[in-house]
This record gives sequence, C-alpha cells and structure tokens, in this order.
Amino acid sequence: MSTQQKSALYQLIVALASVALYAVLHFTVSAAVAPAAMALLALTGAVPVVFRHEVSDERERYLARQAAGAGFAASYLFLVVLCMGVWFQHFRSGEATVGIDLLPVIAGGTCAVALIVRAAVLLLLAPRALDVSQ
Repeated sequence: MSTQQKSALYQLIVALASVALYAVLHFTVSAAVAPAAMALLALTGAVPVVFRHEVSDERERYLARQAAGAGFAASYLFLVVLCMGVWFQHFRSGEATVGIDLLPVIAGGTCAVALIVRAAVLLLLAPRALDVSQ
C-alpha cells in the first residue's frame, strides 16, 4: 500500500468518524451540539506530517487529480442540494430567513463529503489499495 493510499485511508476513516459522531450527537444530545463533531476533520491536517509522501510517479499524480476532481464535484453538488433544500423547506413553511446555526453544518458537511469521496475514489482507482499486508 503506497503512502498516498495510506493517507487516503486515514482521511476516509477520520471523515466517516466525524460524520458518525455528528449523527450520534444530533440524536442523543442536541442539534446545537452536533456540529462540534466536525472538529474531528481537523485531524486530516496532520496528513503531511504523519504520511511523508515520497516523490510520486505519473500514475499517482493522475489518480490524485481524478480523485480530487471527483471529491470537489461531489462536495459542490452536496452544497447546492443542501442549500436549495434548506431554502425550499423554509420557503414552503413561510419563513423569510434561514438560521445561522446551519452554516457550520453546511460547511463541515461539504468538507466531509469532499474528503470521503476523494479518499474513496483514490482507494477504488488504485488496484492494490485495500491490500493492507504491506
């Protein structure tokens, strides 16, 4: 498993843990406390320190570009669908404004979607991605 794949697996685990913690906090504690779970996404900032990436070849750069494009496209789609869904819900209920407490959820969710899709695509495109014996 290459360093790129290890870092993608790490990012996938951290992002999924953040989303799972958000869901648990949302349903058990409160919807106001749940966005704090997005703070786990900050752990992905340690990727350059933890996974010192060796010089990559053309194939790895190509895979990284394809995965980044898919991740950003999915995050943009998530952002548009979520914002329009919130607007439509408030429009139908007759409310003129949207609460400010939704902004952290939208921003954190967009970041989580970008990380999850990018890491999943990177792991799926690489044929030896799930071989953890190395």
